[in-house]
Amino acid sequence: MRAETSYSLKDLEALEKEKAYQEFFKHASDIRPSERNEYWKEMVANMAEGYLKSLKSKLILKREDFKTTQELALWPALAENEFFKIHRADLSLKWLEQCLSDDASPDSACWRDLTDFWQNPKAFVDLVPKLLRLLKPYLQSSVPDPLNPKHRARSVVSEYFIIAPILFSELAELQCQKPEFQEILWAKLKTQWSSELSSTGLKQLLGTLAVNECWKKLVPTAQALLSRGGLNEDTRLGREFLKSLRALHSPFQEFYSLNYLLGYPLKGEDFNHSWALVQKLGKNVTKREVLMQQISTWERLPGELFTQNDDTKKRAILRHLALNFPDYVDYYAHTCLNFYTGAKSYPQGNPALHCKEFFTTAKEIDSAIPRSMIQKFEEQF
Repeated sequence: MRAETSYSLKDLEALEKEKAYQEFFKHASDIRPSERNEYWKEMVANMAEGYLKSLKSKLILKREDFKTTQELALWPALAENEFFKIHRADLSLKWLEQCLSDDASPDSACWRDLTDFWQNPKAFVDLVPKLLRLLKPYLQSSVPDPLNPKHRARSVVSEYFIIAPILFSELAELQCQKPEFQEILWAKLKTQWSSELSSTGLKQLLGTLAVNECWKKLVPTAQALLSRGGLNEDTRLGREFLKSLRALHSPFQEFYSLNYLLGYPLKGEDFNHSWALVQKLGKNVTKREVLMQQISTWERLPGELFTQNDDTKKRAILRHLALNFPDYVDYYAHTCLNFYTGAKSYPQGNPALHCKEFFTTAKEIDSAIPRSMIQKFEEQF
């Protein structure tokens, strides 16, 4: 049974003329659902727009002002109203900027306001760039304690949290072309991969973080990581990422194999695959030349293998490289000589960090490098 104090449409019209926003929205739902026609919806939209404009004009906002926008956003009559969404976004951003400037500590209520705004009812994707710029300094300075229940809202908020709504929308393919989005997405993938790979396959993990069309835009990112040389978390992830998208092609697989064999190789599938790829290079001079063009730009040449205690493994791999990829062995040896003889300067330091260990191993292998080079190197000490 409806209360006798229910407002009629005429009452709402009077409130509209008086711009009595709070009273209007307190009673706008008094109108029976069957009577909420286009006229009523237009009235609600006009009042909502006017109400938010009046709040935006305030010099200092209150949390109650922000909460009002949250409550109005749940009204079905306003859900698809573009003018309301624009005003709501502007007012929410103004409040968050004001709130965080006052208190951005991990237990600040501002983080809960942010998560409420971004999740309920749905994110306003056009606001993403502004929100990222606003949050960046606070995300860097406010580090949450995951075990502290007061920090729960802050633990949720990250750059990935802000762009996530786009990553599963029709805008994903276009937005994922942006370097900023790619950087955020790759950082999130790396974090999740290192913590969850033991129980979750990479392909499945990718599906939980973004649509496949978005990941395709990151293929050049992974390829660039492998092209820089070195063996680290990024290059390992880059290789697995390209494999999962069936995009691990030459020369990137050879770059990884070379780094793997000259790093800290262990017997297994990776070792066998890398060994076989290097073996194929022995019959392809053109491919070796292409590889060396890129390798010559690396700031550090892989060679950690030569610092290990397993002499048998060191000799076997160096012998394999000298037979099938002599271009690299020769380049490493010449880099060492150029550095220690002063024949060439290296502003970033010696790219070949393990020269002494390399020449010690090479000395034990016939024809790995010319004896004259070994002698010339030893003369420097």
